[in-house]
Amino acid sequence: MIFQKSKKQSGFTLIELMIVVTIIGILASIAVPAYRDYTIRTRVSESASVFYPVKTEVAVYYSENGNMPIALGSMARLAQFPLSYEGDYVQSLSVANGVVTVSLKDSTKLGDASAGTVFFSATVGSRNNINWAVSGSIDEKYWPETR
Repeated sequence: MIFQKSKKQSGFTLIELMIVVTIIGILASIAVPAYRDYTIRTRVSESASVFYPVKTEVAVYYSENGNMPIALGSMARLAQFPLSYEGDYVQSLSVANGVVTVSLKDSTKLGDASAGTVFFSATVGSRNNINWAVSGSIDEKYWPETR
């Protein structure tokens, strides 16, 4: 009697493949919304990029005049270039009494933040330093940092 050595089959069973597919599905269901929120926040952060030159000018205006600018036009250097405050996702920028309002465009790329508004509010501290706070009509998770 000759015994043949049986060849062991290699590969994955159906249940192992189903477990792997399930794990990948669970990870994808978590990662896709997180990535979408990340891309929207990145696009909304353009409002901070547009805001930073104005932030500097508000500080200069306050140091020269002792009060916050009433409007964008009251800051001579900024009023010369009103159209330069637009961007891929920013529609307009305005200043009123220490509050810089950045309006976002109505774009599907902005998702829930489409046509929203981001407010940068200035308050003067005890040592005449200007502190900025962010708020807006959009969800807080999309608000940019003020640094």
